[in-house]
Amino acid sequence: MIDAFLQVLLDEPAFHVLLSNSAFIAVGTALGQALVAPPAAWVLARASFPGRRPTIALYGLLLVLPFQALLLPNYLALRALGIDNTLWAVVAPGIFSAFPLLVMVAAFRAVPQNLLDSARLDGASEGTVFLSIGLPLASPGVFAALLLGFFESWNAVEQPAAFLKDPALWPIALFVPASNPEATVLMGAAALLAAVPGLLLFIAGLRFLDEGALATDPRRHL
Repeated sequence: MIDAFLQVLLDEPAFHVLLSNSAFIAVGTALGQALVAPPAAWVLARASFPGRRPTIALYGLLLVLPFQALLLPNYLALRALGIDNTLWAVVAPGIFSAFPLLVMVAAFRAVPQNLLDSARLDGASEGTVFLSIGLPLASPGVFAALLLGFFESWNAVEQPAAFLKDPALWPIALFVPASNPEATVLMGAAALLAAVPGLLLFIAGLRFLDEGALATDPRRHL
């Protein structure tokens, strides 16, 4: 088995290319979600405006729809933007994924309303309330959503297979040894090596996952 690891690391240059593609996709998606999802989730969780509930319901519908149902609209949108068959074709849809947004909505809803009202009475702007109170108190849920989104992007298969025509752009989840497509031992070794970054990140972020699960548990706020 050690020989298989060495062969993947030393004799399979495609492994390193695909691994870097996975890193770009996962990190790019996580950074985009970190910029876009928290303010959007804060608005959906705390603001009052017409259509708020239907918007949340729409995101819930997008969450349960199979990927195949959104394949054609996504492809047409990516083609119109000129980013089809690029790594951004996988990153861009992931940034606006419904799952991390809904997790963050639940985290922001758990923030005590009396703290927000007190800050507003003291003259704090909505942006200050979000950055100084909402985001720090909901940070476990936010970090948990970003971690889970990272894992989802790292292990993505359907999106890259559908939107990336060039095999040089594929992520590590689509790795096939060039020396022997039927070398299952090499594929297993590559899978184990590709799991190491995610495993280390999972161990480092386990506390955030535990705290995020508690923060977004509706039974905790009954």
